[in-house]
Amino acid sequence: MKTISTLAIAGGLWLSLAVAAATPVRYDGHTIVRTHLSTAEQVETMRHISPDVWSESVGLGVVDFRIPPAAWDTLVLSGIPFEILIDDIQPRIDAEQTRLAAGGAAGGAADGGDWYADFKDRDAIITRFATIAATYPELVEITTLGESIEGRPILGYRISAAPAGSPGVLFNSCQHAREWVSPMVTTFIAEELTSGYGDDPAITTLMDTVEFYIIPIVNPDGYEFSWTDDRLWRKNRRPNGDGTVGVDTNRNWDFGWGGGGSSGDTSDPTYRGTAPFSEPETRAMRDFYQSHPDIVASIDFHSYSQLVLFPWAFQEGGPGDDGQHDAIGGSMSSDIAAVHGMSYVAGPVFETLYQASGGSIDWTWGDQGVISYTIELRDTGAFGFLLPPEQIRPTAEENFPAILTLAGAVAQGAVFSFPAGLPTLVEAGVASSVSVDVQAITSGPLDPASARMFVSVDGDAFIETEMVRAGGSSFTGTLPALDCGQRVEFYFQIDSLKGVTYANPTDAPTTVYAADAVEFTLVYDDDFELDLGWAVENVDLSDGAWEIGVPAGDGDRGDPVADFDGSGACALTGNQAGNSDVDGGPTRLVSAAIDVSGLPDPQLGYARWFTNDDQDEDRLTVELSDDDGASWTEVESVGGGTGWTQVTFAVADFVTPTSTVRVRFSATDNPNNSVTEAAIDAVRFFAAECDEVPGDVDGDGDADFSDLLILISSWGKCPPDVACPADLNGDGTVDFIDLLEVLSSWTG
Repeated sequence: MKTISTLAIAGGLWLSLAVAAATPVRYDGHTIVRTHLSTAEQVETMRHISPDVWSESVGLGVVDFRIPPAAWDTLVLSGIPFEILIDDIQPRIDAEQTRLAAGGAAGGAADGGDWYADFKDRDAIITRFATIAATYPELVEITTLGESIEGRPILGYRISAAPAGSPGVLFNSCQHAREWVSPMVTTFIAEELTSGYGDDPAITTLMDTVEFYIIPIVNPDGYEFSWTDDRLWRKNRRPNGDGTVGVDTNRNWDFGWGGGGSSGDTSDPTYRGTAPFSEPETRAMRDFYQSHPDIVASIDFHSYSQLVLFPWAFQEGGPGDDGQHDAIGGSMSSDIAAVHGMSYVAGPVFETLYQASGGSIDWTWGDQGVISYTIELRDTGAFGFLLPPEQIRPTAEENFPAILTLAGAVAQGAVFSFPAGLPTLVEAGVASSVSVDVQAITSGPLDPASARMFVSVDGDAFIETEMVRAGGSSFTGTLPALDCGQRVEFYFQIDSLKGVTYANPTDAPTTVYAADAVEFTLVYDDDFELDLGWAVENVDLSDGAWEIGVPAGDGDRGDPVADFDGSGACALTGNQAGNSDVDGGPTRLVSAAIDVSGLPDPQLGYARWFTNDDQDEDRLTVELSDDDGASWTEVESVGGGTGWTQVTFAVADFVTPTSTVRVRFSATDNPNNSVTEAAIDAVRFFAAECDEVPGDVDGDGDADFSDLLILISSWGKCPPDVACPADLNGDGTVDFIDLLEVLSSWTG
């Protein structure tokens, strides 16, 4: 346990850690803490206390720092709130070095097994890419972007079967030397693209239409140094002329350079350099982008924090792109979560984290017009840069679908998204609306007047229907009113001003969306305009209890600014503007008892909102009880999200449908180390079915000519041991009694 001792900060300690060491730098007794900074004074205090920020930058909010032993007392006496993430980092570094030494100098697996079983040094990564290129020479081209400050080549790889000049996507990693998992992920991407070509249809399609560029080690000198001298080295190896070494390459780009979130102090971990693009590493990247104008999207991989970030970083606000970055970023976040359940929050850098000027994605978007993301990989702070090797492959696996989504958006040209989701069930007899958002990617400007939806009922020919513009890039289409049991299929199209048509699904009408018309039997429908008997239970909660009302916040702390269903009200945690999120807990929202015993296959539906800014173990947990709350069964546990999400579950998959079913929503921030917001709306218990039609011989939900034809063709005694659906009364013979049944229930 850390205790206060005599205050003493060793002079020159930070400088000694910033220069090359004769033996590897040791961090005995250095602690990683998570601080909660609420004032500019606290930010400045932490800059003086800590020589090393572990978060992407320093600003208001949650920021992780390394604290040397000599600075511990100063931190404690400062009064700044913090908790310990790693008590002593040196044992972890020692264990890592011992493990890597046992696996070989290149960090390989000792048994020669999975290449991703442990981290790899620069030589091993170069060798791996050379092997990939030799194995797939028709797909891989090796190029040198330039040289580092110490003369090491910065290598890049074109991976594609597409013609030169096709739309390009660039993935780079290791701007920051100590982020060892990032080049492992980009290497994995290269392997999956090449090995999947010709075998995986989705990969093959993308490889035939998109050029992939991968630069696995942007900062080769720093990466080498992190293996030989200083495991926690961040910057490049630029001698600064004052005894310090290193420029933060991700503060050296010429967009917002010199602003907040970077430093002019040469010893600072975010030192920005003497001028924009002063470093050969960033100049090499700049020149590569400028010489490849067909690159239209990029991801700069970093660690850690589990985030999908996009511009702006140098200033507040989004990128001003009418929602492109937000739509694709949200999709990538969902793709990542679908693999191993890990939540990566999506949002602009400044608003999601804090200001960070001179970063790569602000330049690639602001100067080059490239749709740009930074993905902060695992974890959320329990291990930080010293990620256990067993998390390498899962981290790579969960990010691969995200890069396919980004490449798919590039290949598609225009991205269609559905803010309220797509219906799979619609209410019989009622026309249904579908909301669509369409973002131009490589298409150029879109013609809003050309937005249209094609609809087919029960297999009939598709009919084109006009969509109504709802503002900006949003449109609304209408599905016709259907009889119960009917199926509607649909797809969408829009044209660019160049006359190119874009469809969703991309291969429509070969692939289409579909919804079935049913009759909903509702036994519970709560839009939270009235309190239908909800109870709130708080356990060790200091703030942020569940409330019911109209959202009062402005969304700047992850809270919803509006409800889901448009009624105005919802249930949400800490319904006040400002710092009113969940602290401690859990806080539990418990429904009254609900009778679902009379419903065939009862369903639970609701819309949820949950944000957690540092993506730790905090969760929104949903549970069902079938015994009036005596016991509970988990339905889902959510770690984060990007907005309102509507979900439906079959009650019987979790509990017995009884007359005393309750649902419980629990939100927690325990330990209290993040900004956590939750909301619930549109809670329903219902059944979706069609009443049986007595004369429905073929089971399609109606009695019509097809049923009459089957009955006539089956006339007479039913054959033994063979199904006889036309024998509606079950007497073993198809006769006038069965005919009368069809005619009396005729629907046409």
